[in-house]
Amino acid sequence: MVITRNSYGALCLNSPNVLFADVDFEQRPSICFSVTLLLILLTITSVIGFYLQSLAAFIVLIYISFILSGFLADIVFNIMLHKTGGAEKRAKDRIVQFSEENPDWHLRLYRTPAGFRVLVMHRTFDPDSEDTQRFFKAIKSDPTYIQMCRKQNCFRARVSPKPWRIGIEARMRPRPGVLPINPARMPERKAWVAAYNNIATKFASCRFVEKFGSETCDPKA
Repeated sequence: MVITRNSYGALCLNSPNVLFADVDFEQRPSICFSVTLLLILLTITSVIGFYLQSLAAFIVLIYISFILSGFLADIVFNIMLHKTGGAEKRAKDRIVQFSEENPDWHLRLYRTPAGFRVLVMHRTFDPDSEDTQRFFKAIKSDPTYIQMCRKQNCFRARVSPKPWRIGIEARMRPRPGVLPINPARMPERKAWVAAYNNIATKFASCRFVEKFGSETCDPKA
């Protein structure tokens, strides 16, 4: 298990087998939701256009469908979100449901600025295993996070804040933020890191909310 600094300067815990999952709160309708609504609108406009027997009307209605689909998707999504208790409740409900269906799993739930982080305690996992992917899918973990876990063959948890969330506007220098760094520019990098660390230590990346499931704890976790 190692700690690395990512491309924008935050520290990340990297574990080969202790399962972390990030879950971002839903803020906008998914592409699938938006496309489905667009197809419904196109179907309706096609029927109306056929009924009117007017090619011009059909073309105008198709154009209006494309213009309105995104706007309507936002409205319908926000109505659904409100009726189901909001983004945070929906995300937590999925985690609770998974725990109820898998009572032998020991889950610890943390709140992040944009969602939840879940730490699985009862055993270790392979990032590409069936159980891992089933868990990711059930709680709707962040797709980018899932892809990174599979490509890097490890689980990652950011353990220091994003610079722009703590008032640091300057990007980590030099850019891009990956190694190796030209020795002549290393003082520039060290200066940015020192300034970041001085502020970052006053902030937390997440806070513990509650635990679910069993009391079993793997020593590595």
